[in-house]
Amino acid sequence: MIKTSEQQKRKALAAFVEYGTISAACKAAGIGRSTWYGIKKEDPQFAADAEHAKHEVADGLEQEAIRRAYDGSDVLLIFLLKGHKPEKFKERNYSEIRSENKNAHTTESVSDTAGWIEGLLRTGPAKPTEKLVSN
Repeated sequence: MIKTSEQQKRKALAAFVEYGTISAACKAAGIGRSTWYGIKKEDPQFAADAEHAKHEVADGLEQEAIRRAYDGSDVLLIFLLKGHKPEKFKERNYSEIRSENKNAHTTESVSDTAGWIEGLLRTGPAKPTEKLVSN
């Protein structure tokens, strides 16, 4: 069982919201990273509070991204947003595969078609009735 006081837990959570990283939160609270994860595993309330704090950090990053969007672009912020809210900021790459057979038209993600493309490269050029169209 991890021994930490309620005060250390509150301090760690507050520091996480303020600094945005678990390392900085642990340093401010005087605990190790392994302690943070141990508490999360053993204390459901701390785990829920940590998840809430994570969302607060992500919301702050999103607010900053919006502010910076008016002033210019910042690539680092894009990566932070992708890390904190991948469901909202993930890459979306699609390719379209068309055939002369109108019923064979499909749209798949690039990762889904990677094997198909790899196989095509191994077997040679496409048949004259097939085309690869990228969007």
